[in-house]
This record gives sequence, structure tokens and C-alpha cells, in this order.
Amino acid sequence: MGHLTRMAIIGTTLLSSSIAQMEWRDISLAYNTPDVLQDYAITYDSSRNVLVLDRGLAGAPAIWEFDGQYWDRVASAPSRLGHALVFFANLQVAVGFGGNLGLGGTASNDTWTWDGTTLTTLNPTSSPPARSWHAMAYDSHRAKLVLFGGSSAATGLLGDTWEFDGTDWMPIVTPATPSARAQCAMTYDDQRQTTVMFGGVDGTGARNDTWEYDGVNWMPIATPNAPTVITSSLRHSMAFDQSLSKTVLTGGGTTWSFDGNDWTAIATTLGSPGLGAIAYCSGRSRIEGFGGLNTGTWKLATIPSGTPLAQTSIFGTGNLFGGIGATSPPIVGQLLTCGFSSCNDWDQRYYLVLGLSALQQPVSFTGPVIWAPNETWINGTSLLITPDLINFSPWVGNPTYCSAPPFLLHMNPIASPTNPALAGTHIFGQVLGWQHNGASTYWGMSAAIDWQIGF
Repeated sequence: MGHLTRMAIIGTTLLSSSIAQMEWRDISLAYNTPDVLQDYAITYDSSRNVLVLDRGLAGAPAIWEFDGQYWDRVASAPSRLGHALVFFANLQVAVGFGGNLGLGGTASNDTWTWDGTTLTTLNPTSSPPARSWHAMAYDSHRAKLVLFGGSSAATGLLGDTWEFDGTDWMPIVTPATPSARAQCAMTYDDQRQTTVMFGGVDGTGARNDTWEYDGVNWMPIATPNAPTVITSSLRHSMAFDQSLSKTVLTGGGTTWSFDGNDWTAIATTLGSPGLGAIAYCSGRSRIEGFGGLNTGTWKLATIPSGTPLAQTSIFGTGNLFGGIGATSPPIVGQLLTCGFSSCNDWDQRYYLVLGLSALQQPVSFTGPVIWAPNETWINGTSLLITPDLINFSPWVGNPTYCSAPPFLLHMNPIASPTNPALAGTHIFGQVLGWQHNGASTYWGMSAAIDWQIGF
């Protein structure tokens, strides 16, 4: 695939330098992503520059790590959901606590660490009572992990505050405290040196109140505006964005920022991770997260107004088994993949055709194939794009041939052009393939895909 990455594309669209906007962008290469649905925990390991995802409601419980482009399943782990995970910078490990031991299981009060290699269960002298759907944040100024709330079948809703110093847990009694609640979101604002908590569910229902904790007391923060609470999407997630100097919250398909005085809605046009979990990745100067209402792996990007956005679309019709589809957006500087799914024949092979423009008049093929006179075109085969480059090495997958329907094949990643001036340029793709039917071989082509390079 080296010749694909060297393909030169000439673009003329220039970037605007006007007022910026925020957008969520799906950045994962989806052929190896966590098979987790919800109730997982996420944190950022600044010592290794990776996002760590811990278990959740998944087919095969595991710990996954994301380096900014690829997910890697790094360890199997016992089933756990509704737990919390925070990176403890002084110890250079992720610290987890609580959660239900499996779907329908009881709440636990386990404390464990993950250092990138080993999952270690700790044995502190004292521990918070067992719970799930609690909130945790790391106070980097005091080197303490702060825990609040949660619930369990044995205790119901909890409203206690605990701190972990890396060795032991200590209960903290404060003059004021939020109501007992679960499913609240919490993060640490390291510029104002305070823990920020939002929302959750208490005995009265869903909340949209904001609280701050300075290590001594909890204080309610009266804000002119507050994030919308959607009762079906209560699992909000928060992270402090150091590049914005603001706390960012997602939940219910909306995104908000908090500056210490008020909440402001971030009007993203391409969706929001909803039920996903987020963390600020200082090594990449951006918030990243996984899953949610739109699934995928996300980053929150600052985009100058008028900048072309990375987009894909499918056009035309094909006659191959399966369909072409983008599995990552064509973001400047990011690796790009496309997939071809729902193959239903063991004996098939696929190749990728790339072009710089779409044909005004599709070219139809019938009869014998030029390079294989004993093989024929499937009726209705059409070339929809200019064939500027054809990858005649076979489509790369595991296995290369389809193993069972449906199956998603991925070609080796194409490097999206890294020059920002190419934003707005289009690349077109179409799959060329053959399949056997008895002693005969037939060739056909898929529908076409249009990648608009952007941000």
C-alpha cells in the first residue's frame, strides 16, 4: 500500500481564519474497537499518552487503550460495570473503584490499579462501602482521589465523600454536601484547583445542579444556565479541557462548557457522544472519548469558521455482494480507512480504485474482461470515478477472503494529506472485485464513495 500513501493530490481550497467553532469528530480506525456498549470507565494516562477504557457491558470484558489513532485490547479482565477509573498522576497508574461484578451482579468496594501491564487489586485499611455509578476525580494539587455518591442494592443512594491518597481511603465530613445521588459527572479543574460535579439522580429524580469541592467543603454553584437533563440519557461525562481552560460536559446528545460561573452550550453540528465517556488528553491537547449515542471514538476539535469539514457520501449503485462504506472520516493528518461489508462467498477478492473526480457519464462494462478474456463482467457493472490509481494488491483483511457473512474487510489505511490547504479536496473510491460461480468467474464494481478532506 506504499504507493497509495504517496499519491499526490493538488487542492486549491484555503482555510478561513475567522471565528472558531467546536466540533466532535470521529477519529477511530474502526476495525479494532472495544466491543463495549455502556457502563465502562475511561481515563487518560498522561505518563504513556494513552486513553484507557476499562470493561463495561461488553461481549468480552477487557481493558483497551487508544493512542490517538488505534485501539488495542491490552488485557482481559473480570466483568465489571458502573465503576469509576481515574489516573493518579503521583503514582503513574490508573486507579479504579467499585462497580457491579457483571450484569446483574452485586456492587463491590474493590480498589485496583492498572499500570499499562498489570491489573493489581489493592488492600487498603479502610474503603468506602460497596457501590456503583459513583463519581471520581483526581485532585492534582493535593494528590488525592476524590469519590462521591453512587448506589447499591444494600444501601440505596449514597451521599458520602471519600479521598484516596494512594495508600488508604479516608471518609471526609463536610459542612455542606450534595444530596445522595448516583450517575453524576465529576472532574478536577486544575487551574481553579477545585473539583466540579454536575447532575445525577437523587431521591427527587434527575438533577442539573452544579457543585464544587475544594478539599474542605462542598459548595453549590448557582449558574444562570444549566445543561439540559434528558432522563433517558443520565450518564453524563465531564473533563477539564486545559486548552480551553473550561470544564466540558457531554450527555443526552448535547455538549456544554463551564468556566466556573456559568454553563454555555457548545453548538456542535455533527452530534455529541451522548452516553459516552470522555477524558482530556494533554499529550494531544484535546478531549477524547468513546461510544455514546453515535458510537465511535471522538475528539473535540476547534475548527476555524468556514473550514471545510471532513465528510463522506456514497453515490451510484454497485453489483457486488456487500457495500462500500467509510469507517473513519478523511480528517487532515489522520489515517483513513474504508470498509466493504456483507461478503457472502468464500471465493471473492477485492481491489480498491482511487480517483480525483467522479465521471459525468459512468462507463459500463459488458462481456469479457480485458485482462482476463475467459472471465466476464456482471451485468450492470459501471465505473463511476476516474481510475487514477488501482491498488492491484488484494484487499487486506483477516482473513483476506471473506470468512462468513456479514464480514467487514478493511484495506490498509490511506494517509490523508497532511497539508491543511488541501481541506475541501475530494478523493473518490470504488471497489473492484471478482467472485466465482461454479467454474465461471465474474467481475463487478461497488457503488462509489466521496471523501471530502477536512477537519
